[in-house]
Amino acid sequence: MYNPFFKANFYQTRTIAQNIKEDPKYRLEINKCIERFISKDWGDLTTDDIKSNNEAIVYNDRILASYKTSKGKIYIIADATDKNYYEIVTVLFADKY
Repeated sequence: MYNPFFKANFYQTRTIAQNIKEDPKYRLEINKCIERFISKDWGDLTTDDIKSNNEAIVYNDRILASYKTSKGKIYIIADATDKNYYEIVTVLFADKY
């Protein structure tokens, strides 16, 4: 099965990194969100937003997923710079978007 994220570099904002460093349980929580993202589970979105993300995969457009965590809502955003795969995936708190 084709995985459009196989070449992606994953990044996180400073605040996500700090929380992961300070709380190993939170690191596992973020990892679970990333696993969901890679499996194309876009999290807590409307039906229309989920449909948009599924269409974005076809055209390598930006994807924005949303997940609730113990420290607040996060977004995982994927940007493609090539027509075949996503290169950049960023994890950030929703209020930093």
